[in-house]
Amino acid sequence: MTICTGIICENREKAIAVADRMITDDELSIQFEHRETKILTISKNCLAMTSGSAFFFQEILEPIIKKYKNESPKISKIVEEIKNSYAEIRMKKIEDFYFRPMGLTINQFNREQSNLDDRIMGGLVRALQDFEFPGGLQILVIGVDDEAHIYLVDNPGMSTPLDTVGWGSIGTGSPHADYTFISGGYYTEFPFNKAVCLAYEAKRRAEVAPGVGEETDIYHIDKNGIHKLSDKSKEQLKNIFEEKEKLIKPIEKESMERVSKLSLW
Repeated sequence: MTICTGIICENREKAIAVADRMITDDELSIQFEHRETKILTISKNCLAMTSGSAFFFQEILEPIIKKYKNESPKISKIVEEIKNSYAEIRMKKIEDFYFRPMGLTINQFNREQSNLDDRIMGGLVRALQDFEFPGGLQILVIGVDDEAHIYLVDNPGMSTPLDTVGWGSIGTGSPHADYTFISGGYYTEFPFNKAVCLAYEAKRRAEVAPGVGEETDIYHIDKNGIHKLSDKSKEQLKNIFEEKEKLIKPIEKESMERVSKLSLW
């Protein structure tokens, strides 16, 4: 439950990250807007955002942040490490949830499969195949090396490059954000200011989805590093969005009035 979106612009020279601040965990029945941003700095040229449980991503990302926080590596290298860490922590959770209560480790299971009851064997194999982090977990990675990149990392520890599409969205608000980019005619050559406006609009339209908060953080990355959008700039984007809405609503109302007068069939 969230909205996190990344977008490439300026002929693939810049990338933009936008996220809400809503923290959700279904198992603990909590949902609140946090004071801290969801946009995590991985390195001097890379950011990551997560959807799903508010807790499990820390184990996956913290070692990578510690390793690269003062470096500017290739984004593909960071993604490979995030993907591997995702798979490793996933296997650890499977072992903790399913194997250890039976007095087994995964290594013991691999050695002793032939000695296990078929029903137990089948259940453990299903756990290995089907396990997802409680609440699900997706990680959107954006960064700039020679050019801007976007990747999605998700279950069971696989990465999907999104550079060709040029944007990625995760969370319950993602369909609304995706539609905004499509209807807005987005392409990777979008000028920076226009791209920021569209990314902000995508986040605002995603707020109708359950679990999406009203607070908004916006960062961008270029070859000079990571930059946070100021509150003043966000206020300007808010004014532009709301002025656009004021223009659209009378047109929509007029259209519906014309539709109500149609003689159909």
